[in-house]
Amino acid sequence: MYRKERPNHLLRFFAVSAGTIFGLAHLGMIGLLVDKKSDLPIIDLPTTPFSSYTAEVNRHGYRISYRSHDPKIVVGVRNIIKPAGFLGLRKSKANIYEERVVEGQIIGEEAKLTEKEIQCLKREGAGEATGGLVGASVGAKLSPSVANIPVIGFVLSGFVNMFSQKEGAKIGGQMARDFSDC
Repeated sequence: MYRKERPNHLLRFFAVSAGTIFGLAHLGMIGLLVDKKSDLPIIDLPTTPFSSYTAEVNRHGYRISYRSHDPKIVVGVRNIIKPAGFLGLRKSKANIYEERVVEGQIIGEEAKLTEKEIQCLKREGAGEATGGLVGASVGAKLSPSVANIPVIGFVLSGFVNMFSQKEGAKIGGQMARDFSDC
């Protein structure tokens, strides 16, 4: 009743042989492409983040222009806007001009702090410490009223205390600089 069909061995043989030939041909082509050598010279120059070179290479030779430290001096200008005046209500603008050699050393007068700059830094630090203390005491007076807020009151009271201390330090440091003629 049921008749079992016999597989076609001839068709299977041709399919396997065609696939094998096709696969070997592809491997041969890949081998030819990979093994191809270039006639151009290989140039291996030492490079750093600050070196530059141009190379023109052809079959007859090459020409190279190489600079190991390019640029030798890096120039930068920073524009700073900071609060000034009593309680930091005004804004002052400062342009800082810096020249650096490639290794990162500062050139010019900005490399050393003057005696006046050192005194200004000390006074600003003392003003920040005093202003932070005053700001923390103001925050400590305000935080119980904020702590009564349900669910998030304890977080807000800590935020109020830390924020007032930070702002007090900023204002105190700026006031110390203003009164010291810095």
